[in-house]
Formats: sequence, structure tokens, C-alpha cells
Amino acid sequence: MPRVAALLLLAALFTVLVAARFQASDLERLTAVGSVLQRQIQPLLPETERFRQLAGECWHHWPHRPVDDLRHRLATDARLQGIAVTIVDEDNSIRLRGIVPSEEIRQIIQELATHTLGIEAIVDELAVVAPQAAPSPENLTSH
Repeated sequence: MPRVAALLLLAALFTVLVAARFQASDLERLTAVGSVLQRQIQPLLPETERFRQLAGECWHHWPHRPVDDLRHRLATDARLQGIAVTIVDEDNSIRLRGIVPSEEIRQIIQELATHTLGIEAIVDELAVVAPQAAPSPENLTSH
């Protein structure tokens, strides 16, 4: 830990000195110091998967609004990948807006919103638009 503190102090001191008299030629030196710091600090950081786990644990303990909880739930649900839903916050109620491909997806979004703690009322303004099939050759008429 003292090693990390010393490296961060060195980085802060270098940044202050460079910012005081920064010139275009200093960019190479700044890049070199940055790469040295990265090589020194990288082994001390937790693995990527462990870091994600720690960040996830911190997310659940951090105070946040119910609408942020719902946004997080919609963004992380694998069934809703590629679907954009706008959430408008109005006190303890929300409005769900957007275009969804099926009634099933609309129900999934409704259930996530209904079961999010702190949301009292939901106004559903989601439009269900079924994908259109290409016209068959029999239905095409030539003029």
C-alpha cells in the first residue's frame, strides 16, 4: 500500500509541475511517465473479474433513486439487449416510453418496473411494433 501511495504522489507532483509549464514537447515525457506508472500499478490492481464483483457489491450498497435501480435492471437484463426504453421520473411514479418488438418484451419490462422497490405507479407508454414480413411473390401484382 505505501508503494501505491508513493506512486500516486509522484504522479500528482509530476502533473502539477507539467501543468505549470506545459509545452507540446512535454507530451512524450508525460506519456513515458504514464506508462511507467501503469506498469507499476497494474500488478497491484485486482483481476478484472474480481474488480467487476467488487464494483457490483459497491453498487448495491450505494444509495440511489428507484428510477436508477430500474434503469440498471433494464440495462443488465439479457432479454432486453438492444431495446431502448426511456424512463421519465415523476416523483414516485414513472413513465415507460419506447418501441418494443413484442408483447412479451413489454410484459418483461412491466414486471421489472412493478417489482422495483420505491416505484409506486407506472404509466405504460410502450408501443408494440411487430416486425413486418416481406411481401410474398404471390401478393405482388405487376402493372
